[in-house]
Amino acid sequence: MTYRTVRAGPKQRYITITDSRTVPDSSGQPLSGKPRLVCEAYAEVLSVAGGEKVRGLMIEAEATDLLKITYRDGLKPTMTVHLGSRTLNILSARDPDGRQVELFVTCKEDTALN
Repeated sequence: MTYRTVRAGPKQRYITITDSRTVPDSSGQPLSGKPRLVCEAYAEVLSVAGGEKVRGLMIEAEATDLLKITYRDGLKPTMTVHLGSRTLNILSARDPDGRQVELFVTCKEDTALN
């Protein structure tokens, strides 16, 4: 597969994407290992939503970001984006025009780790 490059703009940020799925061992018990690096990339980060929700008696902050990155296959909702000190869970990844040039990745901030 040939990857096309997207010109870097003024808002490019360096991100890493990891996959920390648990893999079952021979007896079916989940093995948790350290996260596997999927890729490193530069992304344009756009905040698209934010707010608070009530869970039980606690108020929990919620933020959603849209990342624009160079197209790559295989990004899944089980993967995590690391952006500086922030950890974002991937909600979806889509090719906006089907040309395999760029990918729009919708993420939600993982408040449990921060």
